[in-house]
Amino acid sequence: MGCQHQGAEAKLRILSGRLQQTLTTTTLEAAREITSSGYSRGAGPASIARDLVGRSSKVTGKREGGVVGLNDPLTELVERTRINLLSGNPALMKNYLALKTRDKRLDGAVKRAIAAGKPLDADTLDKVLMRRPKLLFGVALTEFDALGE
Repeated sequence: MGCQHQGAEAKLRILSGRLQQTLTTTTLEAAREITSSGYSRGAGPASIARDLVGRSSKVTGKREGGVVGLNDPLTELVERTRINLLSGNPALMKNYLALKTRDKRLDGAVKRAIAAGKPLDADTLDKVLMRRPKLLFGVALTEFDALGE
């Protein structure tokens, strides 16, 4: 027969309810933010949808990136990265190079865009934004662990 611990089960129900409510609210807010930002920069619906759920990796064939599932601060960080790298403003673009959660293999492309004073090209921006949430996910897991406290 199974062994049950009523206290642990009750705590698990409370935590899963909190997590479900938090994720739903956060996901809706992120979707609104990304949709609004996308339309304001002239992106089409398909591009905005890929910003939300990620893009298919040409290497793995799996979906990577996107903001669905990230909390508000991480969603804002991803969107701020997009804005900075599309700005063409060297000062804003250099902010990316100071981040600890970046794919350093893409630093060369970012530095070339900064030197040219131009926004990052779409393909490289997609790579940055596909990999960034993956690097940030460790931070999100740490915050998930804090829900239990």
